Amino acid sequence: MDFDYCKILTIDAGLGKVKCEAKLEGFHYGASESSETDWGVDMRSEIFVLDRNVKVQASTDDARSPGLSEAWGARILVADFFEPSLVQRQGMLEMDNVQVYNCSQYMTYKAAITWFQATSLPSKVTNSVISSGRAPGIIIENSAGITLTDNVIADFVQQGVWIKTSSDITFDRNWVHHVQPETTAPAMFAYPIIQPFAVGGVTATEGTSRIRMRDNIVSGSWHHGFHFKPHECDENTNDSSDFDFRGNVAHSISGYGAIALNVNNQCTEVSDFKGYKCTEATIHLGSDSGLENRGRNIISADSHYGIAIMSGGGSNVHVKDSKVYGEHLDNKDCPENSPCDHCIDTLGIVSNMPCPNALPDHKTKWFKLPLFKLCTSHMDGQAKFEDIEFKNFASG
Repeated sequence: MDFDYCKILTIDAGLGKVKCEAKLEGFHYGASESSETDWGVDMRSEIFVLDRNVKVQASTDDARSPGLSEAWGARILVADFFEPSLVQRQGMLEMDNVQVYNCSQYMTYKAAITWFQATSLPSKVTNSVISSGRAPGIIIENSAGITLTDNVIADFVQQGVWIKTSSDITFDRNWVHHVQPETTAPAMFAYPIIQPFAVGGVTATEGTSRIRMRDNIVSGSWHHGFHFKPHECDENTNDSSDFDFRGNVAHSISGYGAIALNVNNQCTEVSDFKGYKCTEATIHLGSDSGLENRGRNIISADSHYGIAIMSGGGSNVHVKDSKVYGEHLDNKDCPENSPCDHCIDTLGIVSNMPCPNALPDHKTKWFKLPLFKLCTSHMDGQAKFEDIEFKNFASG
């Protein structure tokens, strides 16, 4: 994904024109009308304003660490703890329309904002911009009662948002953009060997419960956009569900748009998701379900493997009420004067049936992607595809 900063020099509100201080380096697709009518998803470039009047900003001229080549970044830490006198301190954060800039500490897991063992009081961050760090953007660990809505989390390393061993978390209508696995972006299809789940856009499946994750956009991350927990077939998820995942979009991912955690349901379903221009699949499900793995109401456009619902070992596959598109010719993979490193073939649907066990939901090494690779045992299960619309494919 092409990601540029623009320092605004002038704005012509009447014509809708903005002049930047320097020329943008990347290709950014735009159009006067949304592509959602014809493609099921709006593919126009996202533009967000980083500046806010209230700022939490790390200094760039502090003394440098002896072992590193740059200054320590600032961070916001929210936690419950006891003083030596056994007096309990209870942490909480209420933040609205705030800019958190250049925070998080290089080569550490000290994120720009961290909740750690914060369970006593609720926290809420809204309409804010957390950007331009050298480590993860947000980490929530062993915490509860946190709401993040209508925020931009952009330009971080390894993870945009990492939620683990936590509960009662609301993550709605946020934008997470440009999350590289290292401070220097690796080559396409190169996935650095880092501990499991340490790389991704939004990861929320390690010991979590009562997670609400709706109407978010993730782009420009490595390995996956979302790592989430799927639900049982025909379940209508809501605020009280174990994991309410719907209305989310992932695009321009060097890896998977979304990966569903392996769970032990008789019938497991992923639904209500959109993705485009992912170098692996738009969405992947490979649970070892007893009866069926199902995909419903999914839109995939110009992703390498499209919709990837696997049998996971003996179970059947059912994909229905979904749409799959080839390349949008105006939103090019290889625009003029841009490095052509993301031009890939597009398949509509892949379903791997021959595995005796659940297909993995995470691999740290690049040669283990796609997640259904190296799976070559006996054939089993049946696949059914129902009410699928295909568009803009050169061959079938």
